[in-house]
Amino acid sequence: ASPPRRASPSRATATPAKQECRAAVVDRLGNVYALNGNAAITKYNSEGTELWTFNVPVQDEAHVCRAFRIDALDRIYVGVSEGGSQLTARLWCYQPDDDTKLSAFWVKLITPKMFVEDIQIREDKLYAAMSSPESGRGYLVVYEHVTTSVPEEAWRRSIPYPVNCLDVNAKDDSVRSRIKFF
Repeated sequence: ASPPRRASPSRATATPAKQECRAAVVDRLGNVYALNGNAAITKYNSEGTELWTFNVPVQDEAHVCRAFRIDALDRIYVGVSEGGSQLTARLWCYQPDDDTKLSAFWVKLITPKMFVEDIQIREDKLYAAMSSPESGRGYLVVYEHVTTSVPEEAWRRSIPYPVNCLDVNAKDDSVRSRIKFF
């Protein structure tokens, strides 16, 4: 099976989302998952038929989710990226129970108060580009054991602010050279 990937812009705009589509990913079977509106995930089959919508349980109705990935086991990762209080921003991992619903696998309260701008999954690690508009600082935060129900923060470092996305190179073992910001 091929690894999951972000939808191309043409594929993302082809989703029949009823609200603004902030991000889209494609699973190994060709299904498209779209961030529909501020905090909803909608699943479409490969023909574009809507299968279900799941409302992410954000703590603030002004929260907006843009950080969005799917891993090789079809677990969905989503984070609060803007709006509302940074104090209650979270990062979630959901696991599909079957073809009609999701269940929370784990949830992380982001501390100190930050928003999740982008996430990448590599080798049981989650790389998160985070920002704090209040302090004007950006961070790269790496969590290990994300395929378990108890992921742990491995390390964090400052990165240029504002940060909007990151790319992790899976071919190189060197952490510093593995990460590019643009």
